[in-house]
Amino acid sequence: MARLIFDNLTTEQAKTFANWFEGQGEQSCAVWFDEDGVKSPLVDVTKKYEQCNDDLIVYCYTPGD
Repeated sequence: MARLIFDNLTTEQAKTFANWFEGQGEQSCAVWFDEDGVKSPLVDVTKKYEQCNDDLIVYCYTPGD
């Protein structure tokens, strides 16, 4: 398992980014992943995102893995 960290965002920016990825971003990223022959991740909607202090964690999974 890996983590991707976007640093120096405000809490509001991080929440907006998390909400975008959970919606349209998740759907749009498939094109980029497919181009590299990589399965695209989906957001685990049972968890959505979790805030830990100033950090937000978006929980993802890859279907079939």
